[in-house]
Amino acid sequence: MAGSDTEKSTPPGKIQETTTTTSQQFDLNTINPQASLKYGIVTAVNTTNSILAQLEQTNTTANSNIVSRIRPLGEQLRLGLRRSVQIYDARQYYGVPIVIGSAAAIAIVVGARRGKIPAVVMGGLAGGGSYVGVYGLPN
Repeated sequence: MAGSDTEKSTPPGKIQETTTTTSQQFDLNTINPQASLKYGIVTAVNTTNSILAQLEQTNTTANSNIVSRIRPLGEQLRLGLRRSVQIYDARQYYGVPIVIGSAAAIAIVVGARRGKIPAVVMGGLAGGGSYVGVYGLPN
C-alpha cells in the first residue's frame, strides 16, 4: 500500500516527462557527431578570425603612428644628405681654404692647451689629413 500512496501524491505525467527528457539527452541514436564537430570547428574559426582581425587593426594603427612620425624625419635627412653630397662634390673648388682652415683651427685649440710646438705638429697633421680628404692620395 505504501507504493500506491506515493503514486497518488505525485502526478504520473511529471515522472514520465523527466525520464523521457533524460533519456533523450543521453540517447546515442540522437547525437550527431558530425554536426557537433562542424559547430566546434566553425566556432573556433570565427574566434580565431576575430582575434586576428583585432591584432591586425592594432598593428596597422601602431604602424601608421610610427610611419607618420618617421616620414618627415626621413625627408629632412634626404635633403641634408643631398646638400652634403653637393658640398662634397664641390670640395676641390674650396681645397685651399679647407686645408688652411682646419690646420689653423686645430693649431689654435692645441696651442691654447699644450703650447706652441704641439700646436705646430698637430696643425701640420690636421692640414695633411685635410689635404688627403680633399684631394685624395697621390698616385
